[in-house]
Amino acid sequence: MLDIKEIKEKYKNEDATVLKQQFKQLLSTQWDNIQQYFKKQDVDNSLKFRILYLYDKITSIIEVNFEKFNKSFFILYNKRLNRANDLHFDEYQKCLNLLNLLSDIEHYLENIDDIKLKSYYHREKGR
Repeated sequence: MLDIKEIKEKYKNEDATVLKQQFKQLLSTQWDNIQQYFKKQDVDNSLKFRILYLYDKITSIIEVNFEKFNKSFFILYNKRLNRANDLHFDEYQKCLNLLNLLSDIEHYLENIDDIKLKSYYHREKGR
């Protein structure tokens, strides 16, 4: 397992714009995959709506607030989006996994200001 210094060194040369494009591409790929699944399987409309809602919300937040996000956000979620289909063999479980991943992303994006404020507070207090 890498320590913090090794991780920072490993990713310091990453370009945030490239990472953002990768994020958008991976998100789009997951969206295409889930649309194919919805065409093949009869899935509850509430599940479809929730995934559509999260996808739209995430893409709009990323476009509007791109400058607020650290490279670490894109690195983490690019890896998670890339692995989203590898965790389960069952298509329905992949669908639920994507829903959970999108919910995680949305939660982070909705609370980005609060997260930054907390980290700033903890750094100032030496915690």
